[in-house]
Amino acid sequence: MITTFEDFVELPPKDLKDYYAVIQDPRSLQTLWEQVQGIEIGKKGLPTGVSKFGNWDEFEAETSMIWANAYHYNEDDSEIFNLAKELEVC
Repeated sequence: MITTFEDFVELPPKDLKDYYAVIQDPRSLQTLWEQVQGIEIGKKGLPTGVSKFGNWDEFEAETSMIWANAYHYNEDDSEIFNLAKELEVC
């Protein structure tokens, strides 16, 4: 099976109000990338080139929030839940 990160690249659309009611601190691979590049979340502009993360543990903790949010919002054994489990170990 080919694993894809596509469902985790961007945040869910803002009109998915129940997601944002349940998930207080949404994460996506795009927001993670912006933090690595030193782009302030929610602001457009040039990257500072200074990562938000001071070490790999901080990066891993932030990345883990993507999977934790998927587990919290989606039903156990749903497609997204299982994809998050698979990607977490990659």
